Amino acid sequence: MNGNTEEKRTSPPRSSSPPRELAMTILSHLNLRSTSRLLLTAGAVGLLAACSSEPEQPKGPTPEEIAKEAQGAFVASVPGVYEGVLPCADCSGIRTELYVRAKGSYTRVSHYEGKDGSFEEAGVWRVEFAPDAQTIEGATVIFEPVLSADPGWKAVPQGPALRLLDREGKTIEGALAEHYVLRKN
Repeated sequence: MNGNTEEKRTSPPRSSSPPRELAMTILSHLNLRSTSRLLLTAGAVGLLAACSSEPEQPKGPTPEEIAKEAQGAFVASVPGVYEGVLPCADCSGIRTELYVRAKGSYTRVSHYEGKDGSFEEAGVWRVEFAPDAQTIEGATVIFEPVLSADPGWKAVPQGPALRLLDREGKTIEGALAEHYVLRKN
């Protein structure tokens, strides 16, 4: 630079595509043949386009998340009052009221019909699901008395009712099977 002449440096005009401009600038400084330039340009543009693509949109809930939501909704629907008349060997039936509370406790009150006698049981309840359950199928409601040596009892959901299971946790079958259902009020 001399004193009278001032050199101005200007940057090249900006285009609407900075990645392409950058690739072209790099290629112009390299002394490559046109075929090589074309391949390098295509590769650079492809690479830059891949890097600037929009992030993948989150997908909907997984089957496991759907199952957990359904199971949670089922557990929340269990609390309430259930009633029914259970079979009795030496009376006309055992009128049973089951009070299931949201905080995990229950009270079962049973009255022997045609006799003077009743009993009450209190305890805690929980729901267990089969390990591979994707819905409430395989759900078992477990009732455990707190002041009794009784190992407890189990029931499975049947619409708005609970079907009581035998001592081994199996469905009761036979002529009296329909009497082992407590219906929700």
